[in-house]
Amino acid sequence: LLSLVWLSTIPAVRAETIALVVSGEPAKQPIVENALEPWLKGRKLEVTVGIKDATVTSKLAECAMVREPTCPEETVGKLPFDYTLFVQVDAKLVAGADKIDLTGWLYKGNKFIAAQIQICRDCRNDTLGPTAEDMAKALFAVQAQGTGRVAVTSTPQGAKVSIDGAVVGSTPWDQGLRD
Repeated sequence: LLSLVWLSTIPAVRAETIALVVSGEPAKQPIVENALEPWLKGRKLEVTVGIKDATVTSKLAECAMVREPTCPEETVGKLPFDYTLFVQVDAKLVAGADKIDLTGWLYKGNKFIAAQIQICRDCRNDTLGPTAEDMAKALFAVQAQGTGRVAVTSTPQGAKVSIDGAVVGSTPWDQGLRD
């Protein structure tokens, strides 16, 4: 009986929570959400797809238009989630094929952690999901941001970026670095 009392005093471990907010091309949003939700759950996160606060969604979209990921920090910080993952889906028809740019921003609380642009050339519904997962992998690979930042660009865009032999994304790439 004593051990049962002792066990009852151990606090329950709460899984970290994340809001997944996808904006942009309406036809592609569900594909990105359906790819990222199970991927995030696989990281042991409690996932909420979409948020009900129109002010936050509007602020994220507004900041995405001007490509300023630190812009919505105060607004995102008011959400009741440990993390927020915002993905902007921009689709263009280039030479008869879809070119989709996924811009991902990861926040922990109200702090901007990382940004990643993942390009899906000649993109189809079956390749968009894995492209979204690659973007999320790159964001979470650097979530333990240290004091430095690095930005890598290339012409043409889409070159693979590696750190210590591990691919962390593709250009253009702008991330915080671990200590």
